[in-house]
Amino acid sequence: MKHFLRIGGFVELSTVDIPKRACCVVFLAGCNFDCVFCQNSTLIPIDSGDLIELTKLVSEISKNMLIDSVSISGGEPILQPALIPLCQELKKNFYVNVDTNGSIPRVVETLTSIVNRIALDIKCEFNSYADITRAPSHLVGAIKESFNIINSASNTDFEVRTTIVPSLIGELDVSAISRFLTAQNFRGVYVLQQFWNEGDVREFKTIESPTRSELIKLAKMAIDLGVGNVAIRTREQGYEFIS
Repeated sequence: MKHFLRIGGFVELSTVDIPKRACCVVFLAGCNFDCVFCQNSTLIPIDSGDLIELTKLVSEISKNMLIDSVSISGGEPILQPALIPLCQELKKNFYVNVDTNGSIPRVVETLTSIVNRIALDIKCEFNSYADITRAPSHLVGAIKESFNIINSASNTDFEVRTTIVPSLIGELDVSAISRFLTAQNFRGVYVLQQFWNEGDVREFKTIESPTRSELIKLAKMAIDLGVGNVAIRTREQGYEFIS
């Protein structure tokens, strides 16, 4: 049986998506969120991107001699039925990471037994989710369930990340998320990443990116609130652990 995926794009080499690894990034198309600050907004439509057969995609990735890892991003990867067989094939030769919004816990649970790493977006403090994501508010419960599934899967490396968007997502969100993580005995790394107003951003083109120093300040606040491992991701310095 052939499997097909909708692909929105590739980054052939990245050193910032998975810490201490050289990876390629595969962007799968289609998303069930419509985040107001989305930086990949052209990938939101479920019929966006180009169809590619799974074995052809794996073959193309395997030609890249510079990488030891693959990061699957989006859009929202867990919407695509062929994600699981894709990860199973890639895992034979690569360290595999999947980025997700966590809205379908049953798929997330399956992934924990296949992939090496999962990066879960917690977009903002939970009371603001419907406004920020323009998705049904009941999905907050699904995201928390996905968090608990991954946090309990000790064999899977775990990142929770929040994109800092000036005037929209900032100190109050990081404080609320940090308190949640601490209360849940979070075992992974909490990453604060830099919003960038280029590319396919629709509604925040005039908003300046947060500075590295601003992210460091928020990271130190998260540490003060009990989060054990905190990092930032910026264009200037890439992926940095903060202590």
